[in-house]
Amino acid sequence: MFWNFIKIAWRHFAKNQVVTYIQIFGLAVGLTVFLLISLWVNNQLSFDKFGGHENRVYRVEFYSPEYSGWTEHALALGPILQREIVGIEKAVRVKYMGYQGKLSYQKGQDPDEIIEVTHKHLFFADSTFFEVFPFQFIYGNPKTALLDPQSIVLQESVSKKLFNNEYPIGKQVTNQNNMTLTVTGVIKDVNNFHIPFQTVIPISSLKQHYKNSSIEWDTWSAFFHPTYVLLSQNVSPRDVGLKATAHCNELFRKAWPDIDNSQSEYRLRPLKNIYFFGKTEKEFSYVLHGNFRLMAGLIGVAILILLLAGINFINLNATRTFFRTKETGIRKIAGSDRKHIFIQFTGEVALICLFVLSLSLALVYIALPYYNNLIGTQLYFRELLSLYNLITIAGCLLLLIIFTGIVPSWLLSACRPVAVLRNLALYTSKRGNFTSKVLLVLQYSITIIVLSITLLVAKQTNYMKNSDTGMNLSNVLKYNNPYLLSQKEKMDTWRERLLECPAITNVSYTMTVPGINFQPGFVTYNFEGKTVETYGIYCYPELFDLLEIPIVEGRGFIPGNKADQSTGNQTLRVILNEAAVKAYGLKNPVGTIGTVNNRKVEIIGIARDSHFSSLKLPIPPTIITNWPEGGYNLLIRFIPGSIKEVKAHLSKISKEVFDMDWVPEEIYLSDLYNKQYESEEKLSEMFIWFSLLSVLIAALGMYGISANAIHRRVREIGLRKANGASVWDIMALIQNYFGKIILWSGLIALPVAWYLASRWLINYPYKTKLSWWIFAGSLLLAILVAIATTGWKTWKAANRNPIETLRFE
Repeated sequence: MFWNFIKIAWRHFAKNQVVTYIQIFGLAVGLTVFLLISLWVNNQLSFDKFGGHENRVYRVEFYSPEYSGWTEHALALGPILQREIVGIEKAVRVKYMGYQGKLSYQKGQDPDEIIEVTHKHLFFADSTFFEVFPFQFIYGNPKTALLDPQSIVLQESVSKKLFNNEYPIGKQVTNQNNMTLTVTGVIKDVNNFHIPFQTVIPISSLKQHYKNSSIEWDTWSAFFHPTYVLLSQNVSPRDVGLKATAHCNELFRKAWPDIDNSQSEYRLRPLKNIYFFGKTEKEFSYVLHGNFRLMAGLIGVAILILLLAGINFINLNATRTFFRTKETGIRKIAGSDRKHIFIQFTGEVALICLFVLSLSLALVYIALPYYNNLIGTQLYFRELLSLYNLITIAGCLLLLIIFTGIVPSWLLSACRPVAVLRNLALYTSKRGNFTSKVLLVLQYSITIIVLSITLLVAKQTNYMKNSDTGMNLSNVLKYNNPYLLSQKEKMDTWRERLLECPAITNVSYTMTVPGINFQPGFVTYNFEGKTVETYGIYCYPELFDLLEIPIVEGRGFIPGNKADQSTGNQTLRVILNEAAVKAYGLKNPVGTIGTVNNRKVEIIGIARDSHFSSLKLPIPPTIITNWPEGGYNLLIRFIPGSIKEVKAHLSKISKEVFDMDWVPEEIYLSDLYNKQYESEEKLSEMFIWFSLLSVLIAALGMYGISANAIHRRVREIGLRKANGASVWDIMALIQNYFGKIILWSGLIALPVAWYLASRWLINYPYKTKLSWWIFAGSLLLAILVAIATTGWKTWKAANRNPIETLRFE
């Protein structure tokens, strides 16, 4: 009996090859898109989850009337929390430095046999780091790996680049500062932590660096260290936060008696909430955050694409099933019972679904490398085979089998054979035709919505990338020179020597780089009795000329004028942007005297508003200071077309000034700035692909339905032609049927698309217009696709000889 069912199913598939191929391909594409998006969603949900005690790990955040969620703390905080606050098992301080690091390993005795590896992030941490964050160790002991200040822990990929498959523990490497470090551990690659890192160096190795910068170790200074705590079992994080607030505020008052911290408090944010919901107003930009709305939107797209493919499959299968009413009637007259008919029809759908699943898994495996490149992450096929994903896939296919196989099969097998054979035409036309229309309207409504959102995302991304930023970022190179941290006395000499090159028109140091580390200010300024939360730019005087940011009132900083520098105890001279002037409500800002931490502050100039951050955020009130202590970022403006000359001169002068070999990485400031729109660009690309696939699926469905519709009306077409109807009359008749479906789809889809587009644009302070052509273009494209899909079949049917069509049964 089983093989008989298989044989009948195979004959039926072979008889209707075009429809079968459309069903399989359309559903496979939809399921493939759904699985790929599911992989990315699983990756996002896996952030900061290590299968250990992450539910007891919290980030310490500081809140006060001036600071709403400061996440980087003084050196003293971590040790005090671990030592003196009951309920905290471990505390760990980390330090992130955004510039690129380099590790060198000499293999063997040959001095020329040196392996060099660059890594993107310099990362330092206390020795308790791997006890708080239990990353998987391949080699080494997590409890002792960071005890020695001259040690280093590598991720597996970095270790393999340096040592290939050799045992790494005990091997020595040299970093970019010529410091020799001993490898004490290797961990599995970490791609799901909210602070990116590839190596970990003990934070105690920075003691000398801080000493050179006049910063005392383990004191209430140097507020640049995110601090995390591991709580004991069954301890309330709120209670621990209250204890930490009371104790640390008292210690802080002793260290800084002039600062009022009576309204300050420490709060603990759960590690599991940081990635999606942990972005604070005073958080630094290197912290990775997921976009929950984006994830929810892509989940919605995945469901829509799968629904689109499912509707296509259901529509074609329902139409094909109801065309088999005559077969059902004859089989029941011949003695077949309801159970056998039900199993036959349902089994055919199940067979197709199993084949679709196999094809989809193969397509996912093939597409995964290109998909990883598109979204900029690393997903693995094995992640798809997790229990959660397998249950999700099985659930989707089961629902599909129920709606496309079980329900139609049950209804059809319940019919009386005489009624089916007597009213075949009525049964197929009324039931099948109404279902087909409803599903086609729904299918094209989804397609129009996806097309509209795609056009809007592309338009908004283009708007942000091409809007005026208020500064000139073109033809500017950005470099990090790590030697500046220990040899700051050579900075002026280096700059002067670089300007000897005719191709270089300007050079400036800065701590703050547009689009990279534009952050909240370290202190709060008071002007005319008013305090405002401000952002800070810390730079050299030449930055304004280099970026072509005009001073609209007053003056800028004068190079070489020590009175303009932030160091010393003299009156601090600052420049405000226009947004800061409005926020403080200053009518005559230039010359206004204010205070910051009991130090006098004088406003000497007003700079035009510029987007140091992206257009995804409003321009914040900003205060600019001339800060010579933190300018380890080098910006060089050069003449277009002279990049090779600039790089050669830079390497030569760096060798002469610092007596160290340094091959600078070529980084364009404009490219770095536009990386802020990377998520929007990826979203736009993904939506383009999804919209193309939705159009393809809809076109395939329309083609299959049009073929069945023409097949059902073939005698009508013959009669009309025999009675004088022209080819264009026949084509207009059939196209009118599908045209009404598209118009109904537009009436349903366009209001929904407009609402979704409006809600999405709310997230952007600077937004493109919600143009009418976005929706009109989506509807027009849907109409053109429908005409192109059905046109050939319609024209072919209209030109068929009436004698052949009237003879058709």
